[in-house]
Order: sequence, then structure tokens, then C-alpha cells
Amino acid sequence: MLVYNCVFATWEHEANGYDLSRVAHLLFSLARCHSRSSQRGILQVKSLRIVEGVELSTCKGGNRTVRFATLNGFEIEQLGAPPALVDGLLYRRTYASLVGEAASYKSFIAMDIAFSVATGRPWQGRTVQRGSVLYAAAEGAHTVRDRHYAWRIDRGCDDTHSCRFVTEAINLRSEQDVDELVRICHEDFSTLPVLIIIDTLARAFADGDENSSSDMGQFIANCDRLRSETGACILVVHHYGLSAKRARGHSSFHAALDTEIRVSRSSKASMNVTLTCGKMRLAADFSPIMLQMRSVEFASLSGSSLVVDDDGGLRESSSLGDAGGYTRESKTEFWSLKLADHITELGGSATYKDLAKRLKCSPSTATRYVKNAVSCGLVRTEKVTENGTQKVRVYVPDLARQTVAKSGVRGPVTDDGPAQTGAYVRAA
Repeated sequence: MLVYNCVFATWEHEANGYDLSRVAHLLFSLARCHSRSSQRGILQVKSLRIVEGVELSTCKGGNRTVRFATLNGFEIEQLGAPPALVDGLLYRRTYASLVGEAASYKSFIAMDIAFSVATGRPWQGRTVQRGSVLYAAAEGAHTVRDRHYAWRIDRGCDDTHSCRFVTEAINLRSEQDVDELVRICHEDFSTLPVLIIIDTLARAFADGDENSSSDMGQFIANCDRLRSETGACILVVHHYGLSAKRARGHSSFHAALDTEIRVSRSSKASMNVTLTCGKMRLAADFSPIMLQMRSVEFASLSGSSLVVDDDGGLRESSSLGDAGGYTRESKTEFWSLKLADHITELGGSATYKDLAKRLKCSPSTATRYVKNAVSCGLVRTEKVTENGTQKVRVYVPDLARQTVAKSGVRGPVTDDGPAQTGAYVRAA
């Protein structure tokens, strides 16, 4: 006789994105495994957890302990992919990171995503699966108060109750702190969170060494446990290392990620931010997402805070937004828009040689223009083989192409900028 004590766990996981057919496959595999045992007796499933396919906690059958069950390829095909949380960007039951330099508005973006998921509002034109959110804001409640108030005033939305914050410092290398987070997920929410945000890794690492493989491994293992216990997407806000080419700390952090979202700011004086794909395991790399920060003024609390502009991910920068012209700080972005327009007119992609000829400049200058445009998220590069020769082609992603068209920027690129003095003039 087989006795399965997991009905509650089954329905709990179904409510958090798990299909009953997945659970049935696991139970079937357990039963098959148990039927082959010489000690059949009664099989009791104490608990059942699923992570990216299969993971079973301790199950006892007679005097035999079963920790894992096998599935063949056909059974695995029935498991299905993790459902999208933010379409094309974040997925349930995955491990993701939002990484960038200091003061690149990472926390504002993370909070914008959190509130969008909690309210079910589309995020920058992308559909969102609505659900509860746990946000570990280790920098304290004061960082949350004004940002939350500004966001709900700006969006005209008061339905953010299902986003709850932990405002004390946590240690994700501590089993005790992880136990407490798991308790919060089960007891403080009506349904388990679909998104858990750790802001930032440094503030959740306590006295650990980010460059240590053992310390980082412990952090990753505990993030995996949170993911396993809840079925949520774990999004970690993190900083670049000194080189600004990869996330700070041990390389195992990047290796463990399913998704890495890189945040770059066009300049220290700019309010324009670009998100690019550093890693995407479950889907195609997303095209650069261009965002603009803006200030929201209000009479109470501190009087103002920044929010991410809600314009569907196709923003026109503030420097391109005035009727009068462009500021000097927007020079790089202005030239990059011009370059993207030239590439569009060349059919959407071009080699460095094509660009040098078109712009009547040296290949090194064309390379510099491309590098700047890549940093602005307006163009991307890829290696291709043409007639047996490997080349680098520069192309304009679809979203960036719409941004270029929206900006109205046209005309030649020169080292001295446009001919007009004192202002960069929009094309008629």
C-alpha cells in the first residue's frame, strides 16, 4: 500500500506556478522506485519540493530513505519551462542579478520591478505575472519610504500591499537568517512570494569575503534554498568589480545566475539608464532597454524622490526632449543616435569599414563611435563569417531603432559635433 502525505504541498506549489502534472510525474517516479525496493511496506512522502525540474526532500519507505527520484527524457519534456514573471526578462524559480556601478539607479529599478509585479502593471511595456514580493532593503526603511510614496503618487496606484519589506540587515550566509526569511514567506503573505529581491549582496553578506569561493558558495546555496522553498525568482542587486566588466566577487556568482541584467548610466550627470543582457539562460538575450529617471515632487515626507519613467521602455532622453536643443552632457548620446540612424539607413547593419566610408572618418574613429553607441544601448555588435572571412557587424536592435526614430535626430557625425554653436539642434 502507498500512502502519500503531500496533498497540501501539492496545492501550495500549484498556486505558486507548479503544474499538478509535474507533481504527478514525481510521485509516479517515487512509486516506481519504491515498487522496485525489497522493502515495500508503506511509503510516506513527508514533503515535496520542486526546483527547475526535480528535487525531493526526504521520503521514507519501510526502513529505506529516498532522497531523489529519476525521470526519463519523455517525462522531463512534460515538466515545462519556468513561467515568465516579467516577459523576456525574469522567470519564476530562477536566480537573477541586477548589476552595475554605484549610483546607477539599480535600487530604483529593482523597486520599480517589485511594485509592477505586486500590482500586476506592465513593466516598460512587458507583461507581468502578478504576485507577492519580498524585498530585503538592507539599507533601511528610510530608503523605501520616499521611493514608495513617489511611485504610487506618480502611477496613481495604491495597490502595493502585497510587496513587503525587510528593512534590517540580513545575513544570507546564516542558516538562522534564511530560516527567518522562509518563515516570513510562509506566514506574512497570503500566497508565497513570486519575487524575492536582495538589495544589495554586500549588505546581505555580513562579514563574509565576496572573493572567497566558500563564502560565495554558501550565499548561492541559501539563495537556492529560498528559491526551492518558495518557487520565487531570486533577484540580487549587486555591484561591478574594479574593472566594471563583471560582477564583484567570486566568479561562481555569475556562473550560478540564470539571468544577469547590466545597468549602465550614460554619464554621472545623466538621468538616462540602459539595461543590457549580460546572461540569459532560459530565453534569447533581450534587446537593450533604455530608461529615464525623473523627479516626483510632493508636499509631505522629504518632498521629492526619483522614479523610473513609465513609457514602455522606449524613452526619449531629457536632453532630447526640449524644444530648444541639447546639453553638452548629452554629446555622446547625441552622436550615438546619429550613428544608429546612419546604420538604419544602411539597412540596419554595417561593418566598421562601411561606417568609416559613410562617415568619411578613419576606422579607429568609427570604432570609437560604435563603442560609445554600445554603451548607450543604441547599437550592438556581433561576429559573422562572410565569404569565409570573419567580420564584426554593427546593428541597431528593434527597440533602439524606434528610439532613434522617436528622437528625430538626423545628419552627419563629426568630431566637432553639429555646426550650430551652443546648442545641438533637432532635425526639422
